[in-house]
Amino acid sequence: MAHESPIDHVDRQLVFVLKGETLELRYRFRKTQRAALMQLRSMDVDRDGSISASERERFFTQVGQRLAGQLKLKSEGQEQVFRMAGEVVLRPDFSQEFRFTAPLKDNVVATTFYDEFSGRLPGNVTIAQPPIVEQKSLLQIKQSPSMKRLRGHGGMTVLEIKIIRSK
Repeated sequence: MAHESPIDHVDRQLVFVLKGETLELRYRFRKTQRAALMQLRSMDVDRDGSISASERERFFTQVGQRLAGQLKLKSEGQEQVFRMAGEVVLRPDFSQEFRFTAPLKDNVVATTFYDEFSGRLPGNVTIAQPPIVEQKSLLQIKQSPSMKRLRGHGGMTVLEIKIIRSK
């Protein structure tokens, strides 16, 4: 018998794009209806029953900053931090898309991506292909052997990213 997904299940889609020496991540996750409704209560800071544009902006900026703090790139013993870039995009299916960027150190050729948020909230993860434009680099992305599986749901998402630059 099917059951409603608990509020802590979060399906996510990741899109990585290399722009010069910056790695951009488009991080989209879908909330259940219940979880989205719970967010509304948190947004209404003054408890007047409506959500102003400033309350909405403040809430999603804080969510994006917390999420950025749980996304890491590690290469050659150094950790790079993602920063929020732009505003959240809200979709009718209760998904929220955030955009983040992280600088890459001098011509790094491989890095490991750690998504600590996915370790706290189970769900499926999909790596989506970015639109093909005049790309001078290729990203090869695969699941790290260190990624653990828990009861049919992924644990913390850990991805190995290989960067191939054309000359």
